[in-house]
Amino acid sequence: MAGRRLILIALWFFFYSSLALITPPLLDDADSVHAEVARGMLLRNDWVTLYANGIRYLEKAPLLYWSMATSFKLFGPQTVAARKAEQRVGQSQKLLADGLISKVELEKSESALADANLVTRD
Repeated sequence: MAGRRLILIALWFFFYSSLALITPPLLDDADSVHAEVARGMLLRNDWVTLYANGIRYLEKAPLLYWSMATSFKLFGPQTVAARKAEQRVGQSQKLLADGLISKVELEKSESALADANLVTRD
């Protein structure tokens, strides 16, 4: 019974995350700038200094941009590749938070609230 439940949760997660990749296109200014910075990394072959439209862009940590540039290199500069990179970074943060929460030994309700806070953050 527990195995079926785990398979059902995994299928739901895969289906839900796949739907999030389809729409909308990169219309938001932040998402499109992030994609442009990652594309610039590939064009310049400079993985240290970030550029957005030819101007140095040093506002954020480069982990998201490295992930997105790697995704662009593997799948081509497409919307789906950009979203997949953002999704991977978000899932990694959640797994890291889950690992830290389990070491702190919080109550289940506190752990769920911490996960909800991380997942719903912008």
